[in-house]
Amino acid sequence: MDRGLLFRDAPGTRVLALGNEAIARGAIEAGVQFATGYPGTPSTEIMETLIEAAPELGFVAYWSVNEKVAFDAATGASFSRARSMAIMKHVGLNVAADSLQQLKLIDIAGGFVVVSVDDPSGLSSNNEQDNRWYAKFAGLPAIEPADLSEAREMAKRAFEISEELRMPVILRSVTRLGHMTGDLELGKMEPKGQDPSFDSSRQWTPFPCLEPEGRLREKLRHAGEVLERYQFDEYQGKGSEKIGVVGAGFAFNYVQEAVDMLGLREEVALLKISTVNPLPSRIIHRLLNHVNRVLVVEDVTPFLEEAVKAEAQEIDRPIYIHGRKSGALPEVGETILDDVVLALADMVRRESPHREVPSDALPQRERMELSAATQKLIPRRQIGFCAGCSHRATYYALTKALKNVGIEDPIVVGDIGCYTLGFYPPFSILQTMTSMGASMGTSNALAQLNPSRKVIAFIGDSTFYHAGMPGLLQIAHQQRPVLVVAMDNSVTGSTGQQPHPGSWQLSDERTVIPIEDIARAFGIPHVRVVRSLQIRRLIKELEEALVLDVPAMIVSRQACVLEPGERWRERTVVAKVDAAKCDGCLVCVEEYGCPAFVASEDGEGKIAIDPLLCNGCASCRVVCPQGAIYLERLEPRK
Repeated sequence: MDRGLLFRDAPGTRVLALGNEAIARGAIEAGVQFATGYPGTPSTEIMETLIEAAPELGFVAYWSVNEKVAFDAATGASFSRARSMAIMKHVGLNVAADSLQQLKLIDIAGGFVVVSVDDPSGLSSNNEQDNRWYAKFAGLPAIEPADLSEAREMAKRAFEISEELRMPVILRSVTRLGHMTGDLELGKMEPKGQDPSFDSSRQWTPFPCLEPEGRLREKLRHAGEVLERYQFDEYQGKGSEKIGVVGAGFAFNYVQEAVDMLGLREEVALLKISTVNPLPSRIIHRLLNHVNRVLVVEDVTPFLEEAVKAEAQEIDRPIYIHGRKSGALPEVGETILDDVVLALADMVRRESPHREVPSDALPQRERMELSAATQKLIPRRQIGFCAGCSHRATYYALTKALKNVGIEDPIVVGDIGCYTLGFYPPFSILQTMTSMGASMGTSNALAQLNPSRKVIAFIGDSTFYHAGMPGLLQIAHQQRPVLVVAMDNSVTGSTGQQPHPGSWQLSDERTVIPIEDIARAFGIPHVRVVRSLQIRRLIKELEEALVLDVPAMIVSRQACVLEPGERWRERTVVAKVDAAKCDGCLVCVEEYGCPAFVASEDGEGKIAIDPLLCNGCASCRVVCPQGAIYLERLEPRK
């Protein structure tokens, strides 16, 4: 889709958009003046859209080095009366949490919206953290859209709510909404707001805290009245139904579909809850006043189920609350329609034993068994690096260097990024990985407590700038003999090639701050920079660093093959296999694993190279023990 349509003041125009783009459009309609964030699936497209819109619409938007820096920058913008937005994935809010817990106590000036996109089932994350609890923990208002229209509208209205309450508002979304594509009707763009200006006549601090803490509680009570005015929550029923179903945000879509599949529209009352905090007690009681059983459908944790159960305690009769905590729905993972249908059908049978549930609406056992059997027949696709990826070359070089210097039992620490694939074949070399930048602090302690073993820490360039620098400083300060391998591909690769302070490929208007300069300034005594695809040299540099008894860093540098400048680079060579020399040993596949390696069509168990997949990096030449891989020069395009 041409994102340019999202930047036009054309109310009523309908466009095809992602849920994340709908959130960005809502911010644009609200007259956002400052937006920043850190790339992280599933939230990335929000910032990408705003960065693209900023030059045309005249506001500030850029990527920050991490989520705390983004939150703090948006705080400064809000203090300057600018409407600001900080955007991150769910785990990013952990990084910004300290600032979040302080800012809640300060009366802000410009509207401040914190966008958290959660990832149920951890589809592209280490966990499926539920950030609704952050809203409750911090005492901040939070809202949760169910579809694209609500995503646009709630993002827009969140600025108004923030300014009325003078506190940040959390907008929670989930992967399915952020990455779904649908029909979006554009709203009216608000006139440009006042120019930013910082008020020096007051102090912007929560200290001393008792008075602001009391004010926060009063604000939250008032927030319930404010949010009720916007009517984000919706009750559907006659008031006589004995069964109710509550859906939280996007999960409400599954509620409606399940009710329609079972033909229960006239027998079940529905309640959509989009106000996460404070919860809308009045509309919840409207449902509880007439039902005997309630099914609560939500993603990740029983946040809403527990809240509805607490509200039900005020009703002077038994009401059975079903959901993730009760076991009616799976305890973990994102909401699945089949689970909702089965749970609702079971609840109908419990309430009305003589009520027949249409069997054709239920997930059929035969279908489920066939699906399971089909899954077993599908060959598993090995997860791996792209053809020409520099990380493959670096891992290969390390395995050879370790063997050459006789280190048989190293401790190898990983971090967050594309290079996390080092856990998988053909390398299977990483042993630990927790959070962004943790490889530095973890390796420092491992080196101290395991002095007889060599500790190697891998960290990507964007992760290094995000959260790795303090840990590296600790290594330097205590002089632990950790070998840090910095995987520098010039971009934040796994989320779509966004820039960072070391992006030497995208440095037109930026000051590039090389990783090696930081390491030397910290006092790392041995720092070397090597091109990743110069594998023989890289092996030698790694061999030298592995035997040192001081902190060392090898910066393995090569542009990401998907970075735009590389992606459209014309190939000059392509790798080929000399069938006469290839003996079918499969070392190239088992030790290097480039996806361009394919089975030869001669049926003799030999290897060939797919010319469509090969990007001409030439790194595979050093892998073949028979010297069967050679390069063929391509004719320039005319």
